[in-house]
Formats: sequence, C-alpha cells, structure tokens
Amino acid sequence: MDHLVCLQEKLEEKMGRRDEVAGEALTFEKAAERGGYGDERYERLEFQKKVAQCYQILHDPSWKMVDACQPMEDVQKQLQEIVLDHVLACQKGKPLSLLWSC
Repeated sequence: MDHLVCLQEKLEEKMGRRDEVAGEALTFEKAAERGGYGDERYERLEFQKKVAQCYQILHDPSWKMVDACQPMEDVQKQLQEIVLDHVLACQKGKPLSLLWSC
C-alpha cells in the first residue's frame, strides 16, 4: 500500500474522518506569475510537482476545489461559502462522517 494512503488511514483511525476538505487549485505556471514566487525554498517546480502528486493520491471526489486563479476576494468568498454551508448543515443535524459503517 502506498505510504501516503497508509498515513491517511492511520490519521483517520486516530482522529476520525474529516467532514469537509476545501482546497485551491492553481497551475504551476500561474503560481510562478505571482509576485515573489520562488523566494521560498519550497517554491521550486520539482518540489511542487511532488507535492501535487501526493495530493492527487489523497484527493477524492468529496473535496471541494476552488480555482485559485480568480481574484483573491472571489476565492475567499467561495471558500467561505463552502465552510458556512457545512456549518449550517451540521447545525441542522447532519451527523459527523464515519470512517466505516458496520
């Protein structure tokens, strides 16, 4: 079994399944166009490609992704809507997610 999938399963076993995952999608090229990109040691193309591969292993259809190429205000609004929708669903009685159902 891939080590990342194994790690995810162990974390969920100890902490419980996450109820919501929201992420931002941004191409390497668009990230490089931003001011100051590359100043940090982890902002290197090869490293970012490895990180992206790891996220693809963990990614599942339940993730809510936001296009981070949009203006920051639009990205913030969309992420806020995702979070608030989930909070509202929980307030209305949505049960916590389970890792396994027996």
